[in-house]
Amino acid sequence: MALTVWGRWRTCLAAMALASLGLAAAPVPAASPASGTLYAVSNNGSELVSVDPVTGAQTPIANVGTLAPGMGLATPFADPTSTLVYADGSIVYGGGRAVLVTDQIATIDAMTGTVRLSPVLKGNLSPEMSLDPATKQLWAVASCFGCFQSILSIDPATGAETTLATFPFLSSYPLTSLARDAAANVLYVAGGSSAPLNLVAFNTVTHALSTSTMLAQPLSDLAFDSSSGTLLGLTTAQPFQLVSVNPGTGAETPVATFPSSLTSSGFAVDSSTHTAYVAVIDSSSVYHVVTVNDQTGAMSIGGATANVTSLAFRGAPGTSVTNASLRQDLERAHASGAIPSAGIEASLMAKLRAASAATSRGQCRIADRDYQAFINELIALSGKQVAAATASSLAAESQSLIVACR
Repeated sequence: MALTVWGRWRTCLAAMALASLGLAAAPVPAASPASGTLYAVSNNGSELVSVDPVTGAQTPIANVGTLAPGMGLATPFADPTSTLVYADGSIVYGGGRAVLVTDQIATIDAMTGTVRLSPVLKGNLSPEMSLDPATKQLWAVASCFGCFQSILSIDPATGAETTLATFPFLSSYPLTSLARDAAANVLYVAGGSSAPLNLVAFNTVTHALSTSTMLAQPLSDLAFDSSSGTLLGLTTAQPFQLVSVNPGTGAETPVATFPSSLTSSGFAVDSSTHTAYVAVIDSSSVYHVVTVNDQTGAMSIGGATANVTSLAFRGAPGTSVTNASLRQDLERAHASGAIPSAGIEASLMAKLRAASAATSRGQCRIADRDYQAFINELIALSGKQVAAATASSLAAESQSLIVACR
């Protein structure tokens, strides 16, 4: 028998090979904050929806249960540069000591409702993940008890896993919460329900792990406000609090205290407005989304909504791609290994610099040719000396600059 399961803590590990699958659904408009879209996992973990935090109204996007019966989604991650949302999908088979748990990466197009499932992963994942914007690979933490946990890079299409770093302590208190500081190239990972309460910083470029910091108290979730450069967390003790976290000392400073009748079930941050969204369950087992200003602590509780187990936020399209931002993405792709050859990076970079110089002289047609040459080289090397997903992403950015130039 297959059972849906998702929570913050895993108790079983397993893997089994299954084929990749696809599902199509109708396009969905989303009720959302003006600054972006708030996504939620609902319907006992099987469905991705958008949710209006004020009214609680949900708009269905995709139901993975119709594609893989019994599958439950973990915390979703919305790619800020596309319409894709990623989540770890898990199915539990059997019961008692005869439990088998399989994990797959679900890639959901929030515009069309299309779902793609990777083959089953070799092992299990903790519920949260993030995305490398240059390579379109996912960062995740392997889930295991009584072993040394690792940070993985995962291809969302194939499920191929690469171990990037291993934590230097046993996972008696597994690391399950993850937040990314993109400007500093750091992933913060936290875990533990009792001492030791570990907070680890992982450098996404060098793959170095910092010395573990001991948190002041357990945190059920992490998020990062990139506008203020603040690491945020939700405490577990009732009444739970939204706190800012000092990554160096583990000190936690209260920002807001929630009513004691509420229990948290999801967390996401809109950095552009310093808004924290927290999914909660009240004493009558009714779900709501609470909106908190993570600078002032001002709080409002939205209308009743269907069961919500996790949240993700994607900001509205912001600043257009620039030549400078494209060069930064190229540098990150080389540093991450998606473009291993320094010579190829230099060749591609030369074309971008030439395009920039031509644009500054007002010679848009020449810039167009340079950008097209950049695209042509990526296409020729895609899947060979440039990771296919990276080639596609960089080429799309370059194409947008050609349009802008005209």
